[in-house]
Amino acid sequence: MVGLSKLKSLRVFGIENCRLTIVPKIIKELLAVELLLLSGNNFKEIPIWFGKLKKLKTIEVDKSLISQKVIKKLEKKIKIFYV
Repeated sequence: MVGLSKLKSLRVFGIENCRLTIVPKIIKELLAVELLLLSGNNFKEIPIWFGKLKKLKTIEVDKSLISQKVIKKLEKKIKIFYV
């Protein structure tokens, strides 16, 4: 199996409708990712380290499960779409 860190040019990554409760830390390795599709999971927050993904422009996620404090910090750099 190829590790995500080897996918250096991956721009879109989705883990939708997986009922995850924690955002996988492996996403930290997706340095070229521009769009994250995370809807349909049970995340209680978006990790602050998303702000370190320099190319990340957009996150699609379920609004009701995300901390407003984290959203405000990230919205300065990243568009967050709620579904």
